[in-house]
Amino acid sequence: WPDMAAALRASATPLWALESGTPVRDFDVVGVTLPHELAAAAILGVLDLSGIPLRADERRDEHPLVLGGGAWTTHAAAVEPCFDALFVGDGEAALPALVREVGLARRRGENRRAILERLGARPEILVPALRGTEHPGARARRRFVRELPDSRPFASGPVGGLAPVFDRV
Repeated sequence: WPDMAAALRASATPLWALESGTPVRDFDVVGVTLPHELAAAAILGVLDLSGIPLRADERRDEHPLVLGGGAWTTHAAAVEPCFDALFVGDGEAALPALVREVGLARRRGENRRAILERLGARPEILVPALRGTEHPGARARRRFVRELPDSRPFASGPVGGLAPVFDRV
């Protein structure tokens, strides 16, 4: 929200996780939901407030991988330069294992490019940096999940309010 963004910038406080207080830039993966085109400015704001370079080609190994997902990933060309990878389709069931895989790879010291190439081998992962190559990550097929398992965990900590999401107009 504009007042909070202004307060964070004024105090030079990086955006942090509600649950742990960890700065967003210190995570292995930053996941961003792309619900629709109107979210483009918010995506840039989140990256900027986090201290993460806006463009994927400006990020280094110490930066988190920025992974996008959601309805807009099927046609997100306008924001592709901001993302290291885009999960096209239903990611709920696959996301936890994918994030763990990235975390383990980073702890093994793998570089960003190697991680992205491995993620891009999955048919539902688009890696914009691989566009124009023969690598499978240069294209993606939408993943469909017909039924989610009943064992999905619920939030155990603070959950953001609905007003910032729904009271935009």
